[in-house]
Amino acid sequence: HSKVSKTGKLAVQLTIVVFTFTVHCQDFKDVEGDRLIGHRTVPIMFPIASRPVVGFGLPIWSYLLCCIWDIDRFCTLAFVAYGCFLGGRFIARRR
Repeated sequence: HSKVSKTGKLAVQLTIVVFTFTVHCQDFKDVEGDRLIGHRTVPIMFPIASRPVVGFGLPIWSYLLCCIWDIDRFCTLAFVAYGCFLGGRFIARRR
Protein backbone atom coordinates (compact mmCIF):
# COMPACT_ATOMS: atom_id res chain seq x y z
CA HIS A 1 0.00 0.00 0.00
CA SER A 2 1.58 3.30 -1.07
CA LYS A 3 0.62 6.93 -0.71
CA VAL A 4 1.30 9.83 -3.01
CA SER A 5 3.23 12.60 -1.30
CA LYS A 6 1.99 16.21 -1.16
CA THR A 7 4.61 17.11 -3.74
CA GLY A 8 3.40 14.33 -6.01
CA LYS A 9 -0.21 15.45 -5.70
CA LEU A 10 0.76 19.05 -6.42
CA ALA A 11 2.75 17.96 -9.48
CA VAL A 12 -0.24 16.05 -10.87
CA GLN A 13 -2.63 18.92 -10.17
CA LEU A 14 -0.36 21.50 -11.80
CA THR A 15 0.18 19.24 -14.80
CA ILE A 16 -3.57 18.96 -15.28
CA VAL A 17 -4.04 22.73 -15.00
CA VAL A 18 -1.24 23.53 -17.45
CA PHE A 19 -2.42 20.84 -19.87
CA THR A 20 -5.98 22.17 -19.71
CA PHE A 21 -4.70 25.70 -20.31
CA THR A 22 -2.58 24.75 -23.33
CA VAL A 23 -4.33 21.80 -25.01
CA HIS A 24 -6.15 24.08 -27.45
CA CYS A 25 -2.85 25.38 -28.85
CA GLN A 26 -2.89 22.57 -31.40
CA ASP A 27 -6.14 23.97 -32.82
CA PHE A 28 -4.55 27.19 -34.11
CA LYS A 29 -2.88 25.53 -37.08
CA ASP A 30 -6.14 24.39 -38.73
CA VAL A 31 -8.75 27.01 -37.89
CA GLU A 32 -10.01 27.21 -41.46
CA GLY A 33 -10.39 23.45 -41.82
CA ASP A 34 -12.11 23.18 -38.44
CA ARG A 35 -14.45 26.00 -39.36
CA LEU A 36 -15.35 24.30 -42.67
CA ILE A 37 -16.37 21.06 -40.96
CA GLY A 38 -18.18 22.78 -38.12
CA HIS A 39 -15.78 22.14 -35.24
CA ARG A 40 -16.11 24.56 -32.36
CA THR A 41 -12.55 24.96 -31.14
CA VAL A 42 -11.29 27.61 -28.73
CA PRO A 43 -9.61 29.67 -31.50
CA ILE A 44 -12.89 29.69 -33.45
CA MET A 45 -15.11 30.50 -30.48
CA PHE A 46 -12.74 33.15 -29.06
CA PRO A 47 -10.77 34.45 -32.06
CA ILE A 48 -9.58 37.67 -30.40
CA ALA A 49 -8.74 36.42 -26.91
CA SER A 50 -7.37 32.92 -27.58
CA ARG A 51 -3.91 33.92 -28.83
CA PRO A 52 -3.14 36.61 -26.23
CA VAL A 53 -4.29 34.30 -23.42
CA VAL A 54 -1.72 31.73 -24.56
CA GLY A 55 0.86 34.39 -25.43
CA PHE A 56 0.83 36.00 -22.01
CA GLY A 57 -0.05 32.83 -20.15
CA LEU A 58 3.05 30.87 -21.13
CA PRO A 59 5.58 33.21 -19.48
CA ILE A 60 3.28 33.68 -16.48
CA TRP A 61 2.93 29.92 -16.00
CA SER A 62 6.68 29.53 -16.48
CA TYR A 63 7.36 32.03 -13.71
CA LEU A 64 4.71 30.62 -11.36
CA LEU A 65 5.94 27.06 -11.76
CA CYS A 66 9.53 28.14 -11.13
CA CYS A 67 8.40 29.88 -7.93
CA ILE A 68 6.36 26.86 -6.79
CA TRP A 69 9.26 24.45 -7.40
CA ASP A 70 11.84 26.89 -5.99
CA ILE A 71 13.95 26.95 -9.17
CA ASP A 72 17.11 29.09 -9.07
CA ARG A 73 17.10 32.55 -10.69
CA PHE A 74 19.17 31.62 -13.72
CA CYS A 75 16.91 28.70 -14.68
CA THR A 76 13.81 30.78 -13.92
CA LEU A 77 15.09 33.46 -16.29
CA ALA A 78 15.71 30.82 -18.97
CA PHE A 79 12.24 29.27 -18.57
CA VAL A 80 10.48 32.65 -18.55
CA ALA A 81 12.49 33.83 -21.57
CA TYR A 82 11.50 30.70 -23.46
CA GLY A 83 7.87 31.20 -22.39
CA CYS A 84 8.07 34.78 -23.70
CA PHE A 85 9.54 33.56 -26.98
CA LEU A 86 6.83 30.95 -27.50
CA GLY A 87 4.10 33.27 -26.25
CA GLY A 88 5.30 35.99 -28.59
CA ARG A 89 5.09 33.60 -31.51
CA PHE A 90 1.48 32.79 -30.67
CA ILE A 91 0.59 36.45 -30.69
CA ALA A 92 2.68 37.36 -33.76
CA ARG A 93 1.47 34.49 -35.94
CA ARG A 94 -2.12 35.71 -35.99
CA ARG A 95 -3.46 35.53 -39.53
